[in-house]
Amino acid sequence: FRYIVNASFSGLFLLFSGFAVAGVLAYGEREADENVLNNLGTSVFDAVAQGGMVLCIMSVYPIMVMPMVAPLKTSQSHRHFAGPVTIGIVVFSCAAAFPLRSLGLLSIVCGSLSVGIFCGLIPGLVGYFTLKKNIFPMTLLAVTMVIMTF
Repeated sequence: FRYIVNASFSGLFLLFSGFAVAGVLAYGEREADENVLNNLGTSVFDAVAQGGMVLCIMSVYPIMVMPMVAPLKTSQSHRHFAGPVTIGIVVFSCAAAFPLRSLGLLSIVCGSLSVGIFCGLIPGLVGYFTLKKNIFPMTLLAVTMVIMTF
């Protein structure tokens, strides 16, 4: 497991570093906009690139939502909640993103929430409920990680 994690994160480091270097080579060291698509020009190819990005986002969003509602869809007693929960996820996502006009700020907020939830809250809950660990250190882990993300 350790080998897989190390190899995965090393691969991600190389991928992200490669994109950073490619960005500097393509755009130089000038300031890039938070939304890099705003740095494109106004040609037809630039409009096609922006439209393609919209299609990618629209295509990926259902893939991201499916694992969230999969437990409900497979449950005999909670199956009827799958539709309303899906609608709730979409409405909540739109409501949370709507007031944020900055893509950079939206990325920061989403990233910090993800770290707090996936690195603190969920491990603390799993440690308490499934591993039957002491509630105090698990609560301390969850609360500390959530607070540190902000």
